[in-house]
Amino acid sequence: MEPKAVQPAVTAAEMRALEAQAVAAGATWRGLMERAGQGVTAVALHMLRGTKVPVVVLVGPGNNGGDGLVVADELAATGLPVTVYLWHRVPQDNDWPWQAVVEHALPAYDAAEDQGYAQLKQLLHGAGLVVDGLLGSGVNRPLPADLQMLIMLINNTRACPLLAIDLPTGINADTGAAEGAALQADVTAATGRLKWGHLRGTGQQAAGRVEIVPIGIDEPKGVDHE
Repeated sequence: MEPKAVQPAVTAAEMRALEAQAVAAGATWRGLMERAGQGVTAVALHMLRGTKVPVVVLVGPGNNGGDGLVVADELAATGLPVTVYLWHRVPQDNDWPWQAVVEHALPAYDAAEDQGYAQLKQLLHGAGLVVDGLLGSGVNRPLPADLQMLIMLINNTRACPLLAIDLPTGINADTGAAEGAALQADVTAATGRLKWGHLRGTGQQAAGRVEIVPIGIDEPKGVDHE
């Protein structure tokens, strides 16, 4: 039996090209997000090893936040008590992952309405797992002050494992540098491919153990790796 080929690391731009190629070949953006969320959910369940502990899912404004909402819904479907905590995500009618969370009546809080992050502190003290779906590979500039405060609070308050979706929030996907504060993950579920940020700089330590979650993409022709 031949050994399984190891996929090379990619940049954020290369990852976007892989996803676009998959969609051009017949996949859908929703399908890619669903597969990513389901794969991350499998990693989370393996980490929990059957324990029914409260889970806090941190949700940001972009696709990483969408992945987080899928994970929240999937984990809740297994009977786990799941709470969603939103940062700069404005719920809209066309936000289908958010609508699934609403349909299944998952408790949700918004950081903008959480004075002194009192609610988040309470959630973190009772959590058995925190899932980071804030920014992922979308970080390429210094983080805003409110997010840096949120990250430092989470790092200093949580007493349970943290699972990052794709990359810990605050880590540059290409350089591995911390763009200010960065979440410290115990496990990172890299969606689709390993990113250079998992292997470089602060990202090596912040990512913890990295597990690659397949989402159904192929290597595009003409992509040169470092």
